[in-house]
Amino acid sequence: MNRYTVPRSSPAIGATREKQLMALNEKSDIPDTVYHYCGEGGFERILKSKQIWLSDVHHMNDSSEQKWLIDKAIKRLQELNQGDIGQYIQSIIVNHERMALDPHAFCFSRNADILSQWHTYADDGKGYSIGYSSSWLENQKHRHGRHYVALWEVEYDEDRQMELLNYYIDQYLTRVREGGDQRNEREKLILAIYSLSAACKNPRYREEQEIRLMICEPRNKDIYTAKANQRGISEMFYRDNEIPCFSLAFPEDAITSIHLGPRNSAKNDNSALKTFLTENGYISNQIRIINSDIPYRWGRKRGHH
Repeated sequence: MNRYTVPRSSPAIGATREKQLMALNEKSDIPDTVYHYCGEGGFERILKSKQIWLSDVHHMNDSSEQKWLIDKAIKRLQELNQGDIGQYIQSIIVNHERMALDPHAFCFSRNADILSQWHTYADDGKGYSIGYSSSWLENQKHRHGRHYVALWEVEYDEDRQMELLNYYIDQYLTRVREGGDQRNEREKLILAIYSLSAACKNPRYREEQEIRLMICEPRNKDIYTAKANQRGISEMFYRDNEIPCFSLAFPEDAITSIHLGPRNSAKNDNSALKTFLTENGYISNQIRIINSDIPYRWGRKRGHH
């Protein structure tokens, strides 16, 4: 079975109403729970505010975010820019930056207990991985009018990335050859490529096993008709006066488990954590608290003796 749902077409963006296309590259085997790694400060902010912040991916650790797939797409289009389809392909190359989308993501992993994740994102093992219900996340995809929200599992395999990219290009060429409106079809393809770019990463990040809750915001607001905010997504704001973000509220029962990092001080006594949960409206006995299985030495200095 194909790991991805069949992409659904969407009308191109028009002047009178908001029309966004998100390439639906969503895998069908996302686990029931996915995990967000964070330090103590982030953990307290998330659970107290009951909000997740979807941040511009260009400020994340991978310096090739989005560019990784866009570069592949432009190279592929340039290869096709000849013969009877050249006129169609050239219009994509010329217009792609005008139609650019900036992805914003809240990041999860399939795995609750990965040493590299603890080290990089959770205060070197002193933090948490928060387990979120995938069914709640899935439901967000169809609830938001101003932004189209998607839940994607990141694709690291380069052959599969090219397979998906070629699929969208082939669909575009088929439709324009069959008499489809070239401008509308061009915009669909450009938006599909930019959306796909948010779900494809360099294979060296494969061990993160990343799943993303995504919003793609148009870079050029003049060609979109924005609608009023709907159903709990904030207007854009800036975290640390620098990073563009959106916030999305979640209910208490969206959190199903909390995993304690290998150096988390609550591993031996989680009573204070349970009190914190209760004081903030969570039903603590419905949230599993689980210790990391990774042996990781407390505070030992590294070096030779």
